[in-house]
Amino acid sequence: MFKEINIQSCDPQHLDSLWIKNRAGMHPLYLTIGADLQKYYPIRRIVDAIEESLLRTHIHPYFPYPIYLIHQDLPESNYLEVFDSLNSLPKHHQFKSKIPSGREKYFFKKISILRPLLLSISYETLFEKIYELKSLQRKYLRLLREVDYLEGVNEQIKMANRPLKGIHSRGKVSSE
Repeated sequence: MFKEINIQSCDPQHLDSLWIKNRAGMHPLYLTIGADLQKYYPIRRIVDAIEESLLRTHIHPYFPYPIYLIHQDLPESNYLEVFDSLNSLPKHHQFKSKIPSGREKYFFKKISILRPLLLSISYETLFEKIYELKSLQRKYLRLLREVDYLEGVNEQIKMANRPLKGIHSRGKVSSE
């Protein structure tokens, strides 16, 4: 379930401590900008301060969990994904928490063991590998589609070359 963080200051130390306090990157978050803050600073400056703070603290806005910004009048951001309301946030993160089953607890333990290994990898390296795998999977899919198409053409050729019942290969009609 999403957790809300209301940004009340552009101060770099405040923003850095806000990410640590709210465990940014450990669960989905959405950011709202306080009305008082918007009176004193232009919205672009506030967003730039948020983006710089995330970069400085090595928190990626999409991985492992997303960080979204809610604002009605903000144009596109280069680093954060911006939505105009809570209802427009992705639905797959909007769920009620429940007590995990035994199997889920087992996987959570496994995740907690492997998580430090994942966090030790730089995001640039990780995303390079993801995009490399994505391009290979797309190439594989394209080749599979080509194979399916060629198999269909081959079946059509076989059907067209199959002799019809009652007609021999030399064109004579049999008495059957």
